[in-house]
Amino acid sequence: MNKAEALEIKKTIVKNLSTRDIYMFGCTNASIDFYKKYKDTFNFIGYVSEGGSLMKSEQERVAETGLKVYAWGSVVNNRNAYYVLFGTAFGRYDLMLSTEGLRWAEDFCGFDSVNLAITDKQIVLLAGHCQIELMLNFLREIPEVNEKYFFHFLATNKLRSRWDTRINNFIRNLADVYAYLYIAPEARAEDRLIILSNRDYLFFSEDEICSDCKILRIPNLSSIRLYWPSMVDERLNPYYEYFRGSQHFMNRRHAPINFTDALIKNMLDEGYETDYIVSNINDSISVEQVKKHLDNMLAIIDHLDDGCDMKIGDFIREHYADEMLFKDADHCQPVLLKEFLKRFLAMLDIDTEALEDCIEEIFLPDSIALMSVEEHCSTVPVYPVVAKAMGLKWCDETTKYPMLLYTGTENLDYKEYVRKYCQISKTIYELQKIW
Repeated sequence: MNKAEALEIKKTIVKNLSTRDIYMFGCTNASIDFYKKYKDTFNFIGYVSEGGSLMKSEQERVAETGLKVYAWGSVVNNRNAYYVLFGTAFGRYDLMLSTEGLRWAEDFCGFDSVNLAITDKQIVLLAGHCQIELMLNFLREIPEVNEKYFFHFLATNKLRSRWDTRINNFIRNLADVYAYLYIAPEARAEDRLIILSNRDYLFFSEDEICSDCKILRIPNLSSIRLYWPSMVDERLNPYYEYFRGSQHFMNRRHAPINFTDALIKNMLDEGYETDYIVSNINDSISVEQVKKHLDNMLAIIDHLDDGCDMKIGDFIREHYADEMLFKDADHCQPVLLKEFLKRFLAMLDIDTEALEDCIEEIFLPDSIALMSVEEHCSTVPVYPVVAKAMGLKWCDETTKYPMLLYTGTENLDYKEYVRKYCQISKTIYELQKIW
């Protein structure tokens, strides 16, 4: 597929949406929003369920629209029907419709492709992990930016093999801008003390993108263990070991303990009691070890921008001691995310000074976008010995940090966090014995 063919498919999808009876598979929040936005434009008939019934939560959503729910068998012979697919069961829906001789784009289409077909704005593909996803929440709150650009998120933590080749080809040939998280090969070299994640965060390689598309390499801010010398691989996390990496058991995006603290884990493995660990944890790492860790982290930061079109390393080096820039090794604090957002907008030739008031407003405490950051993961406490050795001005031994729990958010100082960490770890170790 080339760009001309993708544009023809775009016209086909729009024509079918405008002239045929619209049925929706998958009663998601996105489907509700889609109906509300286009109910006066397209001829919506109702939802389709394989068996003609919905779960209680889905019934409540459907009630918002007033649309009927049809069993698949009752509409399969309606050749004027056009199906829009929502949710995670796209592959199953695709197979079901294709088995009946229906064709992608001609007779049905996924919601993502529908959005790309409908828009007449410049299409910006954003490929990455939650760093990009959270920034996108803020981008969508700036009217002046959304008047010009349509942003489409490509989650690179999902296996690309799960994505349909037709959709991939369609997406990449429509792009006006392709921005992805980039790690330069030289930034991964062990002899430069660079300990960045070795995962590739590109969804499409640069040579897969159409030739007239603007490509932006942006810095990857994951695996920056700046404030946490004892933070190690998340796969040693007791949650990871117990749930095998699955977060389906959590009521939040991430577990209360998203990374492993090697100091706590080692003391637990050696049989120390919780009270002893809480009392001695701050003395279990030396100032010299902290300073060596800081040198390593600053080496990472110095090379963070290598090969990137957008730069952010200078801001981190300049501000890390004055403000907390990270929530944990993989997630930014709002202050860093705001600067990242401004610099990204500048790459799109957006006048950020003219948008200063709007940007400040979307980072206010009651902002939905900001709440998505606060509720995304816990903030890991910084040990006082680390704060002193690094010259951090924003914390001491009394500083409280939000930890996300089943019962809600608790603000804990480092000792309370260590105690909670020990309690969670010991409980899970006991569960593992009988699991």
